[in-house]
Amino acid sequence: MVDIKGLGIGESSDYVSFRAEQGQLKPIDRRAVKVHKEYCKAAKDLDSKYHHTPDGEIGPVKSALLSFGPVAGKYEGTVLGLGIGCFGELSAGFNDVCTFIARNRAVSYVDRYDDKSPKEALGMFRSRIRRVWGHAAIFAWSDLILDRSRKLVGLQSPAACATRAGGDSDPNFENYDLFHAQSPDTGRGVHARSWRANRDVDVRL
Repeated sequence: MVDIKGLGIGESSDYVSFRAEQGQLKPIDRRAVKVHKEYCKAAKDLDSKYHHTPDGEIGPVKSALLSFGPVAGKYEGTVLGLGIGCFGELSAGFNDVCTFIARNRAVSYVDRYDDKSPKEALGMFRSRIRRVWGHAAIFAWSDLILDRSRKLVGLQSPAACATRAGGDSDPNFENYDLFHAQSPDTGRGVHARSWRANRDVDVRL
């Protein structure tokens, strides 16, 4: 069982107290490590509440939870926590998952082609997976920030107020629209999904 968590910046965030020179776990790894403990605590509370399981014993809920974990290896009997930080960094667990997937793909590759050694094929797939996951992490957080800016900042802008009133009367409406990506269907905003369809159009800010 895998659970992916995000880690943002806040006053109580691990980013604030992190000191690299002290050899601590990276903030995103500290968040990922907490996942298994959180699941176990929730399962223990359910066992205590509904099955009256005494402290120190494993009840049916926790037993079922642990059965979803790997049967061997470093993650045996654990809920694997993965973390994505707000700077696009990934927790160490992603590296293990990446290696597992890449190894299986490399085995399939060398069975069909002979242009690469097993080590080269493994490196190739690890590189591809890391690149895709890294881009996805960056885009996901950018997407979240833009979405929040549209909902929280955008609702307070003169342009948004004018739009809700029934007209685009604000002279800065176009610039605001481009910055906050209010019109994704037109391909003008930075968040537009149709930018490829309008890639030949010269958009001037």
